[in-house]
Amino acid sequence: MTRTADEVREADGVVYSQCPFCSQDTRLHTESIRLGAEILCSECSAILRIESTSPLALMEVEEKDLL
Repeated sequence: MTRTADEVREADGVVYSQCPFCSQDTRLHTESIRLGAEILCSECSAILRIESTSPLALMEVEEKDLL
């Protein structure tokens, strides 16, 4: 599942977006947002990949699919 811009908000260089796995807000620093970057959800530790930057879209990554 992928989440897009309608669930994104920004404050002081930090972007908050809903995790497609747990639906909780996860925090991303604006300088780390780049296409293909992999991050951990700050709530459930799911591995997420940035699929699109405009609009921001996150997708859950299976461990077997890690770069």
